[in-house]
Amino acid sequence: MSRQACALLCGMLVVVPVGCGEGSSEPDPLSIDDAFVVRIVRHLQVSSDLARTASRDAEDKRVRALARRALAVRQRLLPALEERLAELPSVEGLADLGVTPMQAAEEIGPQTLDATKPVDVAFLTVVRRHDTGALALTTAVIDRGRDPMVKDLAARLAVDINAELARLGMALEDVARRGGGR
Repeated sequence: MSRQACALLCGMLVVVPVGCGEGSSEPDPLSIDDAFVVRIVRHLQVSSDLARTASRDAEDKRVRALARRALAVRQRLLPALEERLAELPSVEGLADLGVTPMQAAEEIGPQTLDATKPVDVAFLTVVRRHDTGALALTTAVIDRGRDPMVKDLAARLAVDINAELARLGMALEDVARRGGGR
């Protein structure tokens, strides 16, 4: 065997195992936590904007109160998440959480309620879908994340969102029973 062929074969033996092996397709576990932080901060910022709009523009005082409560939950959790976000060297190329943007309701933007009057039913419906998306994100990081602080925040958020979903459902039924957003 020639010297060049031997060098090429040895190089292949060294290079090939580096890219193979069990778990090599799995992202760095901490990047799962980072991906969650990036996505959930954006998510909570959007839902905060939606809640601000409804707390100001909803016709039903119970819907305004529900929106204020939702905003308070987000304001309580956002600072720790934003602090973690600020520590990240980059928000590019993070791990796949296994939750698509559609599953996370990331197509819902802060302007979603702007053209809707009254906002009552739209807020209740949109935030219900948005919260379901947030639950998908929290479940992903609770299942696959490694950072105890992030998993704890996700677990607390999941509890808050589940309670909020129940309140949103009851409010939506109540508004529908009364015939609209008044």
